[in-house]
This record gives sequence, structure tokens and C-alpha cells, in this order.
Amino acid sequence: MTLPPPHPAFPGGAWPAVPQQAAAALLAVLGQLEQTQSMSPTALAKARQPQLELLIDHAFEHVVFWRERLEHAGLSPARRPKTGLDPAEWDRRWANLPILTRQEVQEHEVSLRSARLPPGHGDFVDSMSSGSSGRPVRITRSTLDYLYWQAFQLREHVWRERDLAGKFLSIFRNEQRTDNLGNRIVMMNKGRVLHDISGSARENITAEDLLGRFEDLRRREQLGDSIGGLLLGAKGVTELMAIFEAIAGVDQNLDAREIALIAEFSQRWQIIPPDLTEGPVQAPGDILALRECVTNYLRISPPAEQATELLDVLHHFVNADDMVSTEEAIVMDEISAMIMAYVTHSGVLGKHEVVIVPQTSEQSIAIASLLPGIDATSMRGGTVYSVGRFFSAKYAEVVCEKYVALGLFTTRIEV
Repeated sequence: MTLPPPHPAFPGGAWPAVPQQAAAALLAVLGQLEQTQSMSPTALAKARQPQLELLIDHAFEHVVFWRERLEHAGLSPARRPKTGLDPAEWDRRWANLPILTRQEVQEHEVSLRSARLPPGHGDFVDSMSSGSSGRPVRITRSTLDYLYWQAFQLREHVWRERDLAGKFLSIFRNEQRTDNLGNRIVMMNKGRVLHDISGSARENITAEDLLGRFEDLRRREQLGDSIGGLLLGAKGVTELMAIFEAIAGVDQNLDAREIALIAEFSQRWQIIPPDLTEGPVQAPGDILALRECVTNYLRISPPAEQATELLDVLHHFVNADDMVSTEEAIVMDEISAMIMAYVTHSGVLGKHEVVIVPQTSEQSIAIASLLPGIDATSMRGGTVYSVGRFFSAKYAEVVCEKYVALGLFTTRIEV
């Protein structure tokens, strides 16, 4: 397979194309990989050793976690002769360096961070795994690291002779599957029918809805029945308990298993449990109030690991009665994004902004009383009041409905 010509950086230079700066750097790295990938193991080891020495020297000076390990393995700058190590001795010392485990990455997140980047390596970029095998892994990458990752991905495409002009489809292996049987959609897991959707429900369902149901099932299977190790010695137990009470009532019904979860955490934190009764709730849960409870919790700046554990506990709550309601799915989508933005320090705000457009001066007065402290702003030639920005489109629509019910023209816009 040969790569298609890069997009030219300027008009009139289609072939040979002069690529843009980022593409030129990527192609330069890819070219070097193609030249070296057929080297003998001995030649490849000799070629990469200078890079390893640079990496080790930087880690010893700027990454606390690696300092003692490199010293113990005999790889610290002071323990390597200036003339270099012969290949056999290098291999021996390298073998003394323990392999970094997933648990160590999770437990030593701070000490694994470099104090600074070498010149030319770009900026720090936080990254997080999906958590598909349990707790997510958070790492910090550099712009240069991402460039190398792109080059390795592109080399794999070349190896597998993929048509880069075609459409890309990624399928993640999972035991769950959907079968489209005529005018029905049947969702099965391990031989058991979970959902049988037909008629108007099938006509209105979207791919996003189906994927959401699969995700709920996946989370339920991963979490299992144990919460024994979650939220031990938690900060902000008052705020956490408010979240638990709110999410338990979101589906307008208190299940005995949800009450048991709340009682378990009350005992763990040595606080008096709320007086809850199984069955329909007298005051239906409000997903808007639940989001506010989560916001209040994040304002006290809990440890990132604790916030991540909260997300797992909330999944226990919504799956406690073996059924995830529409309201629970919507609010969990919003809350998950909020917590992930918090633990990754991304500073990202939701891209769905809800605004109220007053039609009369009386409505402007009413909106000012509903949203104290929010000033009117100009947007697209009109005056609007911003209710807020949200991560989930469906959640933003629920916010819109609240104000539409009050007779106010409210809409959602993508920022």
C-alpha cells in the first residue's frame, strides 16, 4: 500500500505536494519508521539506545516515581559510565527495571508526572482511558507523544493496506449483540432477551438509544454486586448523601436495594440514615436538582479518585432495580461528563447552551427573578438570558422544557 499524496499547504502545489507543517512532521517520522522497521534486533537496539538514555536522564531528574527505581537498576546518570554500557550490560540493567503496572499508574498519578517537558515537546495534555476494565487510568501526555502515536497508527494502516479514502468503522468486541428481526429489534445477552422493541417504539428508536442500553448493561456486569472498596473515608459525606437520595428518587420509585445502598454508606460514614420507605416517592425526583447536588459536591474539591468512585457508585444505584429509566439514563449521561471533566482538569464546558429569549418586557422581569444574578446578553441580533451550558443534548432539552412550561421561549444552541 502507498499513502495518498498529502493535502498541499497552498494552492497550485498538488503534486509533488508540499504538506502543511503538522503533516510534514508526521510523514517525516513515518519515513524513519519505514527505514528502521526491517533492521536486525542488534542494529535496532543500537539505534534506539541514545533515545532511551535521553528518556532515562529526563525521568531521573524530573519524575519522582522513577528516581529510586532507575538508581536501583543501575541506570541513573551517575551509575552509567560516560563511555556508555556495552549491549550485554545494558540488557542486564534494563531487565532489573520493574514493569510499570496499571495499579501503580492509578496509585502514583502525581509522582508519575514530569515536572516539566523538554524544549520542543509541546504542551501537557491530560488523557484518560474509558474504564472498560474497571477504574479509568489517567495519564499526562505531550504534544510530541501524540505525534508519535499518530505515526504508529498510520504505519499500522499501511501494514494492513487499508483504503484511507474509504469510510472508517470501529467495532469493539462484546458479547452483547442486537438482532434485527423484521420489524422488531431484539436485544439479547447470554441467551436472554433484554429488550424486544417493535411498533412505534422501534420507529422512533435511534442508534444512540441502542448503544446507551448496551453501555448500561456493560457497566452493570463490570460493577457486579460489591461496593465494599468505594468511597472509604470520603470527603463531603453530606453532599454525597444528598446525591444518593436524589438519584434514588429520579425514577419516581424507591427500590429496597437503593434504600439498602444508602443505609450501607450511612453506616460506613457513621451518620444517621435518612428515613426512606420503599415504593412510589411522594415528591418525584428532579434530575435538575440532582445535577445541582453533584455541582455542590464538586465545589468542595474532592480528590479525583473519590469523584471517579462516586461515578461507579451512581451506576450501582441506577442499576439496583435491574432497569435504567429514561430519566436515569439522561441524568447519568450529564453527570458522567461533569465528573470526567472534573477529574481530568480539562476545563471543558458543555457544548449545549440553554437560552431564554424574552418576548416582552414583563417576561424580562420574570426571567430576572427566575435567574438572579444572570444578566441579559446579545446573541444573533437579539437579547437572551443564558440558563447554562450542559454536556448532554437530552439533558439540555429537559432544561428547556422546564422554562417552556412557564410560557417562556427557550431553546438549545450548540456552542
